[in-house]
Amino acid sequence: MRPLKYIDGYTVPDDAYLALTLARNIAKGLGPLYGLEYTNGFQPLYVFLMAPIYWFYPNDIVTPVHLSLVMLALFDTATLFLIFKIVKRHSESPITPVIAAVAWMVNPYVMRTAANGMETSISLFLIALVVHTYDRYKSEWLLGNGAIAFAFGLLLGLAILARIDNGFLAGIIVAGIVFFAWREKIPAPLLIRSILLIGAGVFIAYFPWFLYSLHFTGDIIPVSGKAVRFLSLSAVDQKPTFSNWYLGMIIMAGGIIARHNLTLIGLLAALAYASRWLRPALRLKEFCSKVRHYDILLIFCLTLFFSYTFYVFGAWYFKRYLYPVALLLILYLSAIIDLYNSRFKKTGRIIFNGLVIIILMAGCLIDPALHDFYFGTETQTTGYMNLGLWAKKSFPDGTVIGSCQTGALGYFAGNHQIINLDGVVNRRCYEQLIQKRVIEYMRSVGIQYFVDWTGLYSFITKESRSFQADDLQFIYVITDFTSRNNEWMLWKVKP
Repeated sequence: MRPLKYIDGYTVPDDAYLALTLARNIAKGLGPLYGLEYTNGFQPLYVFLMAPIYWFYPNDIVTPVHLSLVMLALFDTATLFLIFKIVKRHSESPITPVIAAVAWMVNPYVMRTAANGMETSISLFLIALVVHTYDRYKSEWLLGNGAIAFAFGLLLGLAILARIDNGFLAGIIVAGIVFFAWREKIPAPLLIRSILLIGAGVFIAYFPWFLYSLHFTGDIIPVSGKAVRFLSLSAVDQKPTFSNWYLGMIIMAGGIIARHNLTLIGLLAALAYASRWLRPALRLKEFCSKVRHYDILLIFCLTLFFSYTFYVFGAWYFKRYLYPVALLLILYLSAIIDLYNSRFKKTGRIIFNGLVIIILMAGCLIDPALHDFYFGTETQTTGYMNLGLWAKKSFPDGTVIGSCQTGALGYFAGNHQIINLDGVVNRRCYEQLIQKRVIEYMRSVGIQYFVDWTGLYSFITKESRSFQADDLQFIYVITDFTSRNNEWMLWKVKP
């Protein structure tokens, strides 16, 4: 509920405004229009949930952002409830699910992500709900409860609508069902019937979006993933090797997981190391037995990790892409805490759990970024809103402006025509990118000015085979503000 100018730079990225611009256009009856083109390069469930808000606030650019954060906070709270339920089902001690809930509630990574104005919290809620439902009902589907199988398919379909990469989770679930049926010697007809019913549920949930995308864009594959991959690999001329690219991606992704989950990882490692002095000592076999219920989530997290480090890339998004790992770590930490609680008597449990809560709270309180989120007042060096407000008043109405970072531009500078140039929500531009004809595309759609960071200016020139030095004429550096401490620069496009 803080003023948007204060939270803009701390949690809300440029892509959040891109999604909100699409929601606003859908509410206006324009369909998924961004700039000059219809696009399917967005996560539909979040955008469709936000669209009705713009029916009530068609000309308000601030209130809907706050309402989106309230909605995401509610989804995050629902995830908290599911974590409690999941942990409770597999815990001997009644205090363990409470500790799991505290670990989620005071996690700075969770707090900031739940306020990022993106689909992340909705997706994670549905992932947690899938894990919870699979764990609770898998035997009933295979014993012939068709209603549960079909409802679960609907749930998987919603999860895929929330984030397309949740399709991996659906595939892993089907493999898990087949393995369970083989192990329990479930008759093949029951197995096939269950999988068909789950598939029918997925189809019914997802098919409307399939038709919607096909109607507006003529395509069913989102352009965003292809564009992110192309933009990433431009740094190595689309020729990645293990040494010049993949190793760096692995290190970067691992570093992001470690940095944003440092307290959880540290506490898990410390408890694992100290377990040798328990009486009786904690055995690895016991821990593995506790966490085997989360194997589906573990495989899903590993799939995400290797998919994004070996194929999709987009390292600047890894913080969001790999967010489900936080859920997995909470569940693993809960498992080892429960084993400790089973070793201690009442007084020992009170002391142990009190120390765990103190450590979790300390990890929260010493996080400087979280302090800035709640109390920071810096508005000139971090966020993207300033760029949109600057563009709104700096050019005559109807000016055509191009950029690779167009979320805030499109959202706040609605009096101009904003054209996306990284291809994420612009298939036509992506097609020109792979042909190295970006500068020709910019002229063909009448872009008058290009505004972006120096690195993305280099991207445009690199992916324009016929680029000449005067095609983009430098005007000035915008000195009033920066975004994530990067300077914005303005160029005029040669007609």
